[in-house]
Amino acid sequence: MDLSELTDLVQRLFCRPTAIHGPYELRSGPEYVVPGILSRAELERPGDQTDTFELTIFHQIRGFAGQLWEQEVRSLLRFQALRHPALPEIVTGSFEAAERIAFTLTRIPGRPLDAGKWIELAAADPLEALDRLTMLIDGLSRINDARMMHRNLSLGALREGENDEIVISRFEMSTLIGNLVRRGPIGDSSRHWSVIRELYLVPPPNVELSRHLAFLAPETHELLFNNRPGVRREYFTTDVFGLGVLGWEWFCGAIPEVLPEAYEKVEEAPDGPAKAAALNELHAEMRRHLGRQHNHLPRPLIQVLLRMMRHSNQVRDTAFQVLSHLDRHWQGIRAYWEKETDETPRLVAFMPKESVTPLYQERKWLSHSPADPIGRDELRDFLTKELGDAKLVYSPDGALGYAIDDEQRLREARWVLVGARAVWFCAFYYDEYQRARGRGETHKDTLIIKYLSEHSRAKNLVNSKVFKKVSPLKLVAFRKGQDLTAERSGRPSWSPLTEELEAAERQRDEDRDFAESIDFLLSYQRAELDARKYAFKRVDGASGALGDATIQFDKARDDTWKHDNPLLSAYTSEKRRRPPLGLFLEEMETDKEDAFQIEEAQTSGPRFSRSSMVVDFVRRKDDLTAVVRPRDKVVAVPDSGWIRPSDDGGSFVSLLRQERAVSLLKFQSGLLRMLRTPWAIDLGRGRWEFSDEIKPGLHKKLQGEAPSVIQNMLSLQPFYALQGPPGTGKTLVAAVAIRRFLEHERGARVLVSAQSNYALDHLAKNLIQILPDTTLILRETSNPEKIAVDAVKKHTLVELTEQLTTKITDTLTWLLHPDQLDEDTRRRFQKNPPSRLPTPLNGVHSEIAERWLGLVRTNQIELADRINAGASVILATTSQAAMLGHGEDGHSDVFDWIIVEEAAKAWPTELIVPLVLGFRWSLIGDHRQLGAHRELELEQFLESLDGNRDPRIMRHYKLRKERMKALRLFGSIFETRRDDSGSDTPAVPLDRLKLQFRMHSTIAEPVGRTFYPVVPEKVDGTGLSLSFLDTQRPETDKDHGVTVPECIAGAPLVWIDTAGCAGFRDTRCWFNEGEVELVERLVALMTPAPLPSAQPPEDKGGLVVLTPYRMQRLRLAKRPLLKDRVHTVHSFQGREADRVIVSLVRSTPFGDTVQSNVGHVGRDEVANVLLSRAKRLLVLVGNLDLFGRHGGESWQNVAETVNLYGRVVKATALEEPWTG
Repeated sequence: MDLSELTDLVQRLFCRPTAIHGPYELRSGPEYVVPGILSRAELERPGDQTDTFELTIFHQIRGFAGQLWEQEVRSLLRFQALRHPALPEIVTGSFEAAERIAFTLTRIPGRPLDAGKWIELAAADPLEALDRLTMLIDGLSRINDARMMHRNLSLGALREGENDEIVISRFEMSTLIGNLVRRGPIGDSSRHWSVIRELYLVPPPNVELSRHLAFLAPETHELLFNNRPGVRREYFTTDVFGLGVLGWEWFCGAIPEVLPEAYEKVEEAPDGPAKAAALNELHAEMRRHLGRQHNHLPRPLIQVLLRMMRHSNQVRDTAFQVLSHLDRHWQGIRAYWEKETDETPRLVAFMPKESVTPLYQERKWLSHSPADPIGRDELRDFLTKELGDAKLVYSPDGALGYAIDDEQRLREARWVLVGARAVWFCAFYYDEYQRARGRGETHKDTLIIKYLSEHSRAKNLVNSKVFKKVSPLKLVAFRKGQDLTAERSGRPSWSPLTEELEAAERQRDEDRDFAESIDFLLSYQRAELDARKYAFKRVDGASGALGDATIQFDKARDDTWKHDNPLLSAYTSEKRRRPPLGLFLEEMETDKEDAFQIEEAQTSGPRFSRSSMVVDFVRRKDDLTAVVRPRDKVVAVPDSGWIRPSDDGGSFVSLLRQERAVSLLKFQSGLLRMLRTPWAIDLGRGRWEFSDEIKPGLHKKLQGEAPSVIQNMLSLQPFYALQGPPGTGKTLVAAVAIRRFLEHERGARVLVSAQSNYALDHLAKNLIQILPDTTLILRETSNPEKIAVDAVKKHTLVELTEQLTTKITDTLTWLLHPDQLDEDTRRRFQKNPPSRLPTPLNGVHSEIAERWLGLVRTNQIELADRINAGASVILATTSQAAMLGHGEDGHSDVFDWIIVEEAAKAWPTELIVPLVLGFRWSLIGDHRQLGAHRELELEQFLESLDGNRDPRIMRHYKLRKERMKALRLFGSIFETRRDDSGSDTPAVPLDRLKLQFRMHSTIAEPVGRTFYPVVPEKVDGTGLSLSFLDTQRPETDKDHGVTVPECIAGAPLVWIDTAGCAGFRDTRCWFNEGEVELVERLVALMTPAPLPSAQPPEDKGGLVVLTPYRMQRLRLAKRPLLKDRVHTVHSFQGREADRVIVSLVRSTPFGDTVQSNVGHVGRDEVANVLLSRAKRLLVLVGNLDLFGRHGGESWQNVAETVNLYGRVVKATALEEPWTG
């Protein structure tokens, strides 16, 4: 392909109106980097020269260039997860088979680095220049942490943007050079090495060759000038040298101007050894010159640059070592450049009273209480030392997720001082007036410390690469309402620092809108919990008296608290969402161990804790008044306070975890973007072709599209989503994919998560069966006893630790004292072949083994830590995943792959908790079944906001569709699917399982035709919609075996119609006694009888009864024959049973809407779950006419399908002979 053909290719694929990867405009190029292998061009958005992209094309993709492309994409995807300001952001990439090319498109700053400009900037503002250099070094350190190198870090690899940001680019050069050097000659040997030399030796535009060569480390000279290609030149410190030269020029000046003689010798030297010698002499002169700059540069900086530019790569500092040196000596460097300006310290205020609990009582970092004068002085001294080398970081959500307080106050504390032991969340100081006048002026010359968090809980902030060093600081004590005018006099503003940090973290408009919807979902959940907190006052006239207390709703104090939270005010405006106190306590009365918590009133609103008083509800006196009784008989109910359900403490902890995860999400732009508009790059290229050599018989269940789905799940990176309709085996597919992945990626770690314990344990059971016994699987849980599956329980940390302890103890005892083993254990060792027996011990080793044997039982913590660190697969619920934490370096790439089951059922804020722990994500679920809990309530709340006077609340109403789209996150990403012909947009990694193995094909008819139709819609000869959901026959089509009652014999799908039959009228709240009687009678008649309820319902003969209504469930569950068999829709999602009876309850039309006639069972996702749990027998009990005529389009389709494919019998015919 010549240059004109290459230009036409770029225009066709990226620039023309019909371009499938456009629209872009060609900014420069294209040009060949290596003819036939690699080409490059720069693109920009039409009319937007600030948004520029680098296009890299890999030609002849099936050969060497294909390997090159895959490695390049993996690197860029990893960088995207790191979200480092000095590293490039991949926008997309693809393999174009018809063109025999692949490409990557990365967003880059708009122009090559202007070396002269930065030399001038360093002279004018050396601290700013050092900040930029440090950022580049840190970016290089992150590259090295990922076990990657750049290999050619010179001026040509650096680009700058409009805001002077500098990014390391040209990583395709890194991959190319590395492959060429390691792979050896391609074709003609002389051409091979000339390609390498050309990649190194060609300078960027407007840079002289000799100046370019000065950036190349000495270890490259053997290859480039002495014609010795076999000499190793790949070291992590090689790139450090290039950045050292960059720093030398910034702080010493341009090499040609500062060292003209040595530079001229390089220019004059011929290629070959003479050129290498001249460069070595230039570098030596640069080091000597640097050593003479003690009067012009800080000594620690001189040392850093000298260590970066050492001649030998063996003693040259790594990027990590350079950073450590800079961090240790930052104060000295800063002091050197600031001594002439004598900068006035910036003002930070601390609040002694608010510091008593967190610093003195809880953490015990102080020996005296800050409430006392001695303690205040100690606190000031502590903070002076703690923040002596602090850096300022921006937290978009403030302290949300890190501290407990009202949401607005938490969000205001957006400025974080990262200290030696903790991070300190600060807000700007403002004048405080009486509430009627509101807030006064905000003063941006003073930060007030509001909250703190340990480093371990805020690693994203501690390790943030967008920060400002802020010492020196002036710390002053402050009390709420205090006037700081005198202390503020002459202090510099924080604005220059805060505005730059905020600008650096600013999101793109589309990302910001999506993040705003996620924030709203958090705020809504917090409002739900806050609405269950009530202000009260004691009204029995017995202040301080023990025993029963009469409390009454304190409306004035409650309203004052809600005043600053418009969303909470809107939520509590309707009694159905927040009933009066007396009614609420009565409705919430519980026999649980902790009923309600009480906290004494404080000025800042309700503050509950583990030590809050526990009370029981005694009785309601009226709607606003109730009597409560303290559990602790020596503690009195306070005269005024707050009350909430005790269970809300756990819900609040879960919300805090979600808030912290969302805060982390905003530091991971790659993941944020994936959740909004998912895309992927296919890196499979045949590597993951399906093999049935997994376990005997397993391949029979992996039929249909399952093998190709597994291949896609493994090859599409970094994002993948799979819709699995009922019974399609999505859990099995995920388990097999994990096995294949771990076989290929040795040492990788996979996190598997789900919202519910049941779904997680179901997947865990599959993994345990499919993965080799040598794979370490860890099931995270705080209570192993709650795990119902014994096979899974054996993989909890407690059980694994005990197993490992026993194994070590038995092995050591066998080696040292075999006679002490029991006979079974001894026999087990004796059966081992000689090759598998432990090696005999000598004297020294015996002594060590004896000590180890004595310690192993007492060293369970270390063993547990080793299991945690060594587990290949960790299973945790979405909430438990928050406890897994982050890596020691603070990155979010603890796990190589995150897989979340039940993704459609979880709130997106719950999904985010595990997702932020990795950089590759797969979501599995079915948005056509039950979605997020309380979805309907949220939708109704948003509709109720119409006309709200607060513009902030009206914004939620206007954006209600976007808010609901965010809630239905899993379903919304499938809206891009066009049809069922396989014509999805290539960049959208979505798959769907279409072959189900659970339901008899007759039961599957209404499920498939109603809830899984082909798109665009098609109908068959019956007039009913065709479905993409197929059934694996004949395995599923087996008779249920029930012969009595005769009306269901031989029929997989039966509707027992109660229409027109006496005794089946529904009752509001909702229950139907007639259906209860009928269901019990049906179960009593069943021959053969159902399995006992203690046995798994999915086994042959297993039976469950489902109903959409809680009151009906309670009445059904009271019948002896139905005990432990009755479930609501939500409690049985994800499960199955051999026989299912559904009590639909509703029998009377009440209006002209689906909701008024059949209630929430009229929602597709509820109906879908009800109809898709049965394997061989599904019996629907209900009014067929009501559901067929008034239940909406879906129930009409179900009724028609049942009439066509199933059997309809009248309720009165249950015990009569069946005549057909």
